[in-house]
Amino acid sequence: MVRHFLTPSSSSHTNETPNVSKVERKFGKTVSHTTSWTNSYGWKVGGKVEITTDFKGISFLKEGKLKISSEHSEGKIEGAFEERGESSEIANEVIVSPMKQLRITTTKIKTACDVPFDYSYTEKLYDGTTADYRVQDGLFTTTTTVVEVASKEEDLQQD
Repeated sequence: MVRHFLTPSSSSHTNETPNVSKVERKFGKTVSHTTSWTNSYGWKVGGKVEITTDFKGISFLKEGKLKISSEHSEGKIEGAFEERGESSEIANEVIVSPMKQLRITTTKIKTACDVPFDYSYTEKLYDGTTADYRVQDGLFTTTTTVVEVASKEEDLQQD
């Protein structure tokens, strides 16, 4: 898991009076969640035929041999991406004590996590038999961003 601290910001409210001060403060909060996964697989098939003959009268049969080969491969990458989010804003009253300064710090934290996954599948072959496979090549990635708010009250500096 990887955590990134993004765009820290702060504000302060000062009360230089002997009375309690009330300040309306709006806090905005946005939470976003991103999920993605990918998987890849492929297959290859080929064949080779070699014909040998004693008849050398045909021009493309040099030395009485004919070789034919063919190969086919195919692959696929699949996956999905989803992003959700929600925003909210809360207005509340902040109380600043007499002769104090209130500092409010906001920090965004982005967390990312990659989780490998595996899966099993059974393939039915042309001759009626089955082949079981266990594949370990998928990756599930999730990212979440949250906002943390902290406050601290300090004495005013006396000059």
